[in-house]
Amino acid sequence: MSQAEIKSILDELYQIDQSFKQYEKQLIKIINQMLNNKPDTKFDENFRRELKLKLLQRAEELSKKKTTGFFYPILYFFTARRFAYFAAGTLIILLILIPIISKNQKTGSLISFIPTFERVGNAAFGDLQSGSSGSSNADATAPEAQGQPKGLGGGGGGSASGSASMIMPPYFVNYRYVYKGELKLDQNQVEVLKRLKGTASSQEINNLLGTLNFGLADLSSFSGAQADNLTFNQDQDFGYSIFISFTEGRINIYEYWPSWNQCFKNNCVINPLKITDLPTDSVLIDLADNFVREHNINLENYGQPQVQDLWRLAYQDSTAQADFYIPDSQTVVYPLIINNQPVYDDSGNPYGLSVNINVRQMKVSGVSEITTQNYQASSYEAETDAAKILSIVERGGLYGWYAGGDNVVDVELADPQLGYYKYWSYNNETGQSDELLVPALIFPIKERPLDPNFYRQNVVVPLVKSILDNYNQPPVILEKTSPAVVSQ
Repeated sequence: MSQAEIKSILDELYQIDQSFKQYEKQLIKIINQMLNNKPDTKFDENFRRELKLKLLQRAEELSKKKTTGFFYPILYFFTARRFAYFAAGTLIILLILIPIISKNQKTGSLISFIPTFERVGNAAFGDLQSGSSGSSNADATAPEAQGQPKGLGGGGGGSASGSASMIMPPYFVNYRYVYKGELKLDQNQVEVLKRLKGTASSQEINNLLGTLNFGLADLSSFSGAQADNLTFNQDQDFGYSIFISFTEGRINIYEYWPSWNQCFKNNCVINPLKITDLPTDSVLIDLADNFVREHNINLENYGQPQVQDLWRLAYQDSTAQADFYIPDSQTVVYPLIINNQPVYDDSGNPYGLSVNINVRQMKVSGVSEITTQNYQASSYEAETDAAKILSIVERGGLYGWYAGGDNVVDVELADPQLGYYKYWSYNNETGQSDELLVPALIFPIKERPLDPNFYRQNVVVPLVKSILDNYNQPPVILEKTSPAVVSQ
């Protein structure tokens, strides 16, 4: 490895935290040790990434002593050093949580994120017909969420539900997805997974709440009350709000806005970003890796991180790039991997843990989809009719559409891979939606059309027969007519 390559890696570390520069001698020593231990290693992107991770970890160890008490990892944020003060009520809640956290420390954490699977009977989750698909980061990665409207091209309607009552204008671009290979559907049954919500500790918290009397109100008088969620705020510069849902088994981290709104406090002017202002993907991924590791967020069930920057597709096709809105928030996604297979949303994007990064501040601004991974598995009848699968492929997926007409653009697809499809099924008995992972075929798009509003990467088709039997009908395409004349 040349001195220039070493300097390049160190410079990327210093972009993350300038304080690392004071440990440059120690970091260079680590680089030399790695090279001596692996003299034949090829200096490729994988080695570069491994080296940066080791350097980041060592730099953190040198700069501070890690906190590993029984509040860690779930309540790692809430140490006295990180908060200026707690409200009295919050202190009481912490006193409630301390014995529960201490007890669960023997098994690792208050909320366990280690995946578990329980086999149940066939078709145990209902008929799956009254469902919908979606995810929190499906919306976050669509171009309109990054400041660019999706428009009617929309990649074939990946995130909209076509129905017979919808009327599309005659100038609508109608994408037809074409797979020229041969499908082999040799499975009569597929195994659907349902994520079990809630946590093992929620009942213990509920029991303790029933014994509390704050003076202002006696909580024990509210029989059957449950602790659904808990929120903490970091009252410091660039602090976070941490939302813990015990009923959903989910943690989300957001900006604590009063501590992030620095520009409002200083009455400054925010200039639009230029494309050259954005850091490289490797720097964004390093920032996400650093945050995830610092707060001990479990990545056991996740793949290699990737920057979700679909807005760049619209930028590349734009004829007015100088005026194009460059989003100041970028997203790094760690794809969820279950049974060695990736999970996708209906738009064909990888689903998983999302880390948002504020590129103006070069800081992580939020993390979403930190969820428990406890599942029930149930067998369902699989779709074996290749023609039916291909008819849904042609539409662009379960909630896409293709209605023929003159304005048709063919999009060719590559050979499919197996994966999971994130799907929500409404449960009539409970009045709630079940969060399911359904086996699916993932068809990658070979070549993207020249359309600034086309952002789809894959076409996803679930393999459960009962789901496909209930897909929506395509919209009605209007014929061209003369405008109506209103008499005076």
